[in-house]
Amino acid sequence: EYALSHVAPALLRALLHPYLDTKDASAMGLLEALAAAQQALYGALGARYTGYLLENALPAVGCPPDLANPYIQHVASGTPNQRPVAFRDFLRTFVERFHASSRQG
Repeated sequence: EYALSHVAPALLRALLHPYLDTKDASAMGLLEALAAAQQALYGALGARYTGYLLENALPAVGCPPDLANPYIQHVASGTPNQRPVAFRDFLRTFVERFHASSRQG
C-alpha cells in the first residue's frame, strides 16, 4: 500500500533529518504537522501502521526498542481531529534522544 511504502518512510525521514533543529521554535510547526500526519495514518490504517513502524520503518533507521515502543504509543494516542500538541512535544524529545543514541552507537 502506498501509504506504508512511501508516505510513512517520508514522514520518518523528515522527522529524523539531521538538520531538524528541535530547539528552533520554527521546527515546532513541522513537528506538529508530522504528528498530525502520523495520527491521520494511524486513524486510516490502525494496527497495520503501528505494526509497520515497529517491525520495519523504525528498525530500518536504527531506532532502538526503548525509543520505538513509546513512539508507537504516541502515534496511537490521538486522533486526527485533535491538535497533536502532546505528540509534537514527545517528538521533540524523541528526535533529541534518537540523535544522541545514534552518536553513541
